[in-house]
Amino acid sequence: MNLKKTLSLFCFFALLLSCKKNVTVCNDVGLLFCGSDESISVPLGGFYQSPLQKDSTYVSLYAGDGFAAYFYSDTLNRVHAAKCKLSAYGVDTLSKTLILENEWAYLTIDSSSFEQVTVLDQPYLYFSSSEGFMGQAIIERNVNFHLLNMNTLEHYRLLYAGEPSFKCEECIEGNFVITDELRSTPDILSKLKELSRNSKLIYQRGAKDDDIYYYLNYEEKWDRDNKSHNRYGAGYGDIVTPIRSTLYRTDLFALNKGSENDVAENKRYLFRSYFRGNIIGYDKDKKLYFPLYIENCVLGCNKDVEFIDNDTLKITRSESDEEAYRISMKDIIFDSTIGG
Repeated sequence: MNLKKTLSLFCFFALLLSCKKNVTVCNDVGLLFCGSDESISVPLGGFYQSPLQKDSTYVSLYAGDGFAAYFYSDTLNRVHAAKCKLSAYGVDTLSKTLILENEWAYLTIDSSSFEQVTVLDQPYLYFSSSEGFMGQAIIERNVNFHLLNMNTLEHYRLLYAGEPSFKCEECIEGNFVITDELRSTPDILSKLKELSRNSKLIYQRGAKDDDIYYYLNYEEKWDRDNKSHNRYGAGYGDIVTPIRSTLYRTDLFALNKGSENDVAENKRYLFRSYFRGNIIGYDKDKKLYFPLYIENCVLGCNKDVEFIDNDTLKITRSESDEEAYRISMKDIIFDSTIGG
């Protein structure tokens, strides 16, 4: 082996072992060489490269079809995996496969999630990704948890489907969607669920979440009591009386992160309507909070509120010419149990 090849091989090993995503390329016939003042930095290929394995192989994840680091298509995303081997003559691609594809969706790879784990004595690469549909008509979001066999490139994916949640920052709340393939591989499924517990992309349920009177479940309880689920991309629902609600000790105003759209107040009650969101009430006599109407949308469901007499609240759709709703305080039926 000549000196140039020896230096090239040594540098490539050092770069892969240090997990750097850029390599240093000298002006001297493109040789990989560290420490030169004349060197320039270029992408190694793809958006992730695993540490070098004992057999001189590593796994590269890339976008599109040409070891790209970024997604270029406006409508189609593809994530590929390749198993590569370092040799004295450069890098050989041993195998490659398509592991993820979606259309008309924004795809984000969680760069902090990459981890090498072992399942049944096999090395796997774990990472997570999130998908949000383009446009405003669909508010559902997906989070995928991936396990990629670093020897065979066999790929498993656990899907979590849900909607944006106020319970955590930039997370969704929903449920796992378990395929027959995952049910047939219980060790993989168990590992994926275990690893997903560290993800900030989904709401991590605790023991209190099983209590329907727990204050963080106030939207879910209102939905259940009123047989409704008013979550829209664009649009709004009807306000039907009587309205069933629950009184809470916790300040529900503080849980609504959106800006206030409108406020209505009389001697007994204070109501706040949130931008494209809920209407929350406060009983001044009882010093308790309650949801009057639960509704969230991306476009079209702003609600203005005002008292037209001591008993009646008028609710008007900000973006609609339809007749306003009039809600008597007697139209609200409260649960006998007070929430936490």
